[in-house]
Amino acid sequence: MKASVGTVVVIGALSLVVWTAVYLFNPSTPLTQAETVIVVGVCAVVVFGFKWVASSIARMRGGNEPHA
Repeated sequence: MKASVGTVVVIGALSLVVWTAVYLFNPSTPLTQAETVIVVGVCAVVVFGFKWVASSIARMRGGNEPHA
């Protein structure tokens, strides 16, 4: 699966936001390496899911048709 730089940046930023929120709510036990990998994976699924839904909506509206 090919991902653009922007997609990778959004996944990283979203993962960092989640990690920071977890750390702020429970600073005594930050996420472990395994939990961080799971957070990044879930964020990737969310971002790719959003991109898929957005492209499906664009196709239904005729966004991929060539213009004359």
